[in-house]
Amino acid sequence: MKNSDQMRKFFDQMASNWDNLPAEAEIRDALAEKMAIPKGSVIADIGCGQGVFFPHLLKTFPKELIGIDLSGEMLHYAELLHPEPNIRLIQGDILEVELPLLDAAVMYNCYPHILDKQALSKRLAQLVRPGGIAAIAHGAGRDIINARHREGLAFTLSVPLEAPYVEAEKFLPWFRADVMEDEQGWYLLRLIRTDRQI
Repeated sequence: MKNSDQMRKFFDQMASNWDNLPAEAEIRDALAEKMAIPKGSVIADIGCGQGVFFPHLLKTFPKELIGIDLSGEMLHYAELLHPEPNIRLIQGDILEVELPLLDAAVMYNCYPHILDKQALSKRLAQLVRPGGIAAIAHGAGRDIINARHREGLAFTLSVPLEAPYVEAEKFLPWFRADVMEDEQGWYLLRLIRTDRQI
C-alpha cells in the first residue's frame, strides 16, 4: 500500500471527529496576514482538511481558492462548511494533481504529513509562478507539533518538523526564505519562488 493510500484512510477515519481548534482562529488570522498573499491571487490550500484556513485566505479576495486533500471525507465536510463559489475542491496528492499556475501555495497544519520533501519542493517549483509564495504554517510551535505526532499511526505518517531555516534549505534553489518564525504559539516559513527554472 502506498503511503498516500494509508494517509487517505487515516484521515477519512478521523474526519467525523476532527477538531478544527477554534481557539487557534486568531493565530490563523495572524499567520494569514504574515503570509501577505496579494489580493486577487490564485491560491492552493494543500492538505486543506475541512477548510479551517479557508476563511482566513478568503479575506484576500482570491481569484480562486483551491482546496486539495487526499481525504474525500475531509473534503465532504469542507464542502458543507464552505459553500463559497470561488472555492474549488480537489481530492488527490499534491505531487500528482493538475493545477493552474499558482500565486500562492499554503500548507497549514499538514506539512509533516508530506513525506517526500524533495518531491514536494520540485512540484511546488513547477506550480508556483516566479515571485509567488509558498507558506508552511502551524497554529503551534515546532515542539508542540512534533509532540502531537509522536504516538500511534500519526507517527508513521509524518516526518518531524525542523527549524524553519532547516526546512527552507529543502526548497533551494527554487525558493528563498522570506519569513522564518518558530514561536510557542505558531510556526511560519514563508518562501518566495525564485526565477530559477526547473
